[in-house]
Amino acid sequence: MYIAKLNKLTVKYNYLFFSLIYFLMILIKASYSPNGYLGPDASHMQSDATWFLEGAKNILEYKFLFFDELNLFGNEIKNFKNYGSFLGAWPPLYPFLIASVSFILNIDVFIASKLLNFFCFLISFYILRKYIASNLLIFFIFCNATIIEVYSYTHTEFLFITLMISLVHNLNIYFSNNKKTQLIFIFIIMNMIFLTRYNGLSAHLTVFFLSLYFLLFKKKLYLNLFFLVFFALFLSFIYLLIVKYLTGHYTGYPRLFREDLSGQIFYVFKAFAIEINYLISTTENTFNLDEENWNTKYLIYIITFLFQIFPLIFLKFNKLNYKFSINVFINKNLNLILTFFAFFYFFPTLMIAVFTNIDPIYLRSMSPLSFLIFCLIFVNVSKVNVFFRNYIIYLISISLIVNLLIPIYIF
Repeated sequence: MYIAKLNKLTVKYNYLFFSLIYFLMILIKASYSPNGYLGPDASHMQSDATWFLEGAKNILEYKFLFFDELNLFGNEIKNFKNYGSFLGAWPPLYPFLIASVSFILNIDVFIASKLLNFFCFLISFYILRKYIASNLLIFFIFCNATIIEVYSYTHTEFLFITLMISLVHNLNIYFSNNKKTQLIFIFIIMNMIFLTRYNGLSAHLTVFFLSLYFLLFKKKLYLNLFFLVFFALFLSFIYLLIVKYLTGHYTGYPRLFREDLSGQIFYVFKAFAIEINYLISTTENTFNLDEENWNTKYLIYIITFLFQIFPLIFLKFNKLNYKFSINVFINKNLNLILTFFAFFYFFPTLMIAVFTNIDPIYLRSMSPLSFLIFCLIFVNVSKVNVFFRNYIIYLISISLIVNLLIPIYIF
């Protein structure tokens, strides 16, 4: 009887249980990470995170995003009249939200950034519960090494992922029920995605080509959605012009084309290889390895990958009763939306990473794609059998050992 009551309570409150466990995981991860998520004054903190937190502090001091002096990656940003230099290298939404949480709760901006990530987790988890049959599968998505890593960052990735999955949800409602009121949410979220990251323009592309697909292949005209996309693009272009006026550059500082593309194929291959390994994302951050220690990196990758596939030798593939139909797949609106988002997020991002002098493609830029692919797989899983459930639990357990417990010993 007591076991039955315990199971009932677990089912009823496991959303809260998974949320609290995950928040504890991220606090542990953030406490020892060599990237230094220990506050805005940490000398070893990554530059993006430093600027987000400094920007949030500036907003709280009513200075908006203007600084007396501003040097970004060796580029001196011009002073705009008597206001100072404008921080336009990243869109303003993330530091604004951090500042808002800090102001409302009267807490430090770094703690506010962790709470903001936790709020994003709650929203994403809540939305995914509407489409994925098991909370365990949703928790599995968040326990992927890449997602754990970016969640512990004071960076825009997790806000970006949350807004993206929110837009997927609202588009699915709109295409399924044609609710005009949903257009308001779609418009707001599209603009929020762009104001989180400049490559958020991929969301505009996705919505446009989705509408075009429905027009050409399903003979459904969503004229309001076309107008909405063009208006959102117009607003995005206006913001870029403002940044150009304030800084001299459309994205806040000069982003030039690469002179040498020879090494970029390696980075692309490396990014894909890491993403198919559920258990590892970055050996530098997780195991405190030197960046050039390739032999140890390869060894860790091979060992973790073998741990990942080991249980599959016990799977009897001939007894798998699974049939895939492309017609059934594309007739489900949610599948189409997730597929379009994955495609139109990744390929523009890939081109930008390969051909311009920003960071090569790696776990931060890959994390939204991984998240979308996991979602695309699990929204089509209607039932979790015993082997699959045990395998999921096994991978989560190994991921927590590799990404949380072992680094505690190392650091």
